[in-house]
Amino acid sequence: QVKGGAGVTVPLNAVYGMDYADTVVLDDVVDEDVSLLRVDAGGYEARALDGGKRLVCNNLVRYILLDFGAIKHDQDCPTERLLCFYQELGYRISGLSHDAVFYDNGDLSPQDLHDFPAKILLTLKNTKIPPGLHLDLNGAWNNPCKPYMASADAPRWEAYKDHWCASALTTHASWMMVTDAFIPCQAWGSFPSEEQLLYKAMGCDVRLGFDCDNNAFSEATLREVTRRAKVKSAADDTWVGDWVRTHRQTYGQPKTSDAE
Repeated sequence: QVKGGAGVTVPLNAVYGMDYADTVVLDDVVDEDVSLLRVDAGGYEARALDGGKRLVCNNLVRYILLDFGAIKHDQDCPTERLLCFYQELGYRISGLSHDAVFYDNGDLSPQDLHDFPAKILLTLKNTKIPPGLHLDLNGAWNNPCKPYMASADAPRWEAYKDHWCASALTTHASWMMVTDAFIPCQAWGSFPSEEQLLYKAMGCDVRLGFDCDNNAFSEATLREVTRRAKVKSAADDTWVGDWVRTHRQTYGQPKTSDAE
C-alpha cells in the first residue's frame, strides 16, 4: 500500500501481482456536518475512523455505522482506545442486528469490545454543537479534541452558537407570563442548570440581542438570529412577535434596530 499523491512510484520491494493505490484519510476529504457515516473498509475500519478525528471534533457527525467483526484484534490501531475516544466525545455505542436493524441492548462499553456484535452504531448524543466545541465550552480539562479542533474564536463556530442560543431561548422561554419561564437577564426559570454554563460561555444574551446592563433588547437582532439559525418554532416570526409583545414591559421599550 502506498500513501501519497500524484507521482508516487511503486516501491522497489513491491510484490508482483499485487495492486497498489494511493490512500487518503477522512479528514482530508470531508469537513462538514454528516448525517450518517458508513464505514466498511475490509478490516481497516478502526484506521479509517482514526483518520477522521478532525472531522468528528469540528462537525456534527450524527451517526457512524461500523462493521466491527474484523477489527477487534487490530494491534496497529487499538480499537478499545479508539472507541474510548468517541465515547469521550459524547457518542453512545450500541449494537445492530445482521440486517443493520437497530436493537437497544443498552450502552456498550469499549472494555467489552470482544463481545460486541458484528455491526455497531455510534450515536452522537448532543446534535446542536460539535463535540470539540461542546467539551471546550464546558471547560473539560482533558478534551481529547484539542489537537484536532479549530481555535475557540474560529468563524466556523458562529452558526452553531447562534443555533444553540436561539434553540435554548425558544425551548425554555415562553411568550406567556408563567412562573417557570426562562427570561434572559432576569430569571433562569426551568432552564437546566447543566446548560446554563453553555449559555453563558457562548454569550447568548448578547448574541440574541439582549443588553442586560441597560435592561433592554434589540428586536431586530432577536429576529435575525432566530431566522438565521433556522429555529423551527420561530421560522415565521410568530413566536418572536408574541414574545416581544408579552415582554415589552419587562425590558422597557425594546430597540427596533441595532443602530438605535
